[in-house]
Amino acid sequence: MAKFNGFILTEKGRELLAKGLSGETITFTKMAIGDGTSLTSERERTALVNQITTLPILNINVKRNGTCEINALLTNKSVTTGFYIKELGIFAHGNDNVEILYAYNISTSPDFVPPFSANNVVEIEYVDTIIVDQVANVTAVIDPSITYITKKYADENYLVSSRLAEILGLQFGGNIQDIGSKTKGKFYYDSVTKYYYECIEDNSLTYNDNGKFRAISNKPISDKLENLFEIETKTITIPNGTIKFTKTGKVVNAFVHLQNYKTLMSYNDNDLISSYPPNFSPNPNYFNNEFAIISSEKNNINGNTRLILRKDGVVIWGTSARQYYELKGSAVYCI
Repeated sequence: MAKFNGFILTEKGRELLAKGLSGETITFTKMAIGDGTSLTSERERTALVNQITTLPILNINVKRNGTCEINALLTNKSVTTGFYIKELGIFAHGNDNVEILYAYNISTSPDFVPPFSANNVVEIEYVDTIIVDQVANVTAVIDPSITYITKKYADENYLVSSRLAEILGLQFGGNIQDIGSKTKGKFYYDSVTKYYYECIEDNSLTYNDNGKFRAISNKPISDKLENLFEIETKTITIPNGTIKFTKTGKVVNAFVHLQNYKTLMSYNDNDLISSYPPNFSPNPNYFNNEFAIISSEKNNINGNTRLILRKDGVVIWGTSARQYYELKGSAVYCI
């Protein structure tokens, strides 16, 4: 891993900082890397010694401590001759739009960037802290067509879309603006329109073409989202009590409460206490699952009773030849 001395504001950078403190906007435009070695003071530099390439800015985060973090990503996809990263530069301009080298940094232990090949794919994320003091207006030139993303950014932005698409029953392919192949039948998110689109023909576009992508109605998606959190209850009255079915999305809680302190209750094993209401039947994977219930038995032999989900309804087990004052408990399953 490369080691750098730390960014030093150039003389031009200090002048721009002073303008920023006077009310101008400081706009960071790019980061540059090179393999040159400076023989002059970092403050005196107006350009890199030997600039190799520039890196687009992905993100900027202004802190409250007089600094800002600038994110940029280096990839070797266009590198044909390897080089060592010996110098970094941050460029910016003020209200006059005259770009200057704002800050400069030299490496004491440079990284080597090899030429691109199938076996040599390099991506280096730079998160650099730059002094901006108490400048009120700090911004950056961020190209919306740049689709390189860091893992953190992907986790925070695209993972949510992927999980949402999965929940909605869609096969998520990514963002339309991402570089790479788009597969027919998969769904892609357009970060410009904020809608999902179905890919109707294989392509490698990074923009939304209505010949390649078909808009899908947001209403069915909204309906599905609402259904995930829609709550429906059905209460069935049974001898000595009730069984209340509460459905939240596809999850059902069946709460049984049986009570009779005047006449002791007794049941046979495998007695059916209730069938399922319409649209509340369990997924077959839940058939024969058992759920312990609390019991209050005449002879204080408690805790052996349980509910079992059968195909035809909820049955009670472990009660044979016993008399009860009260039975209550829940079975939880998916439909």
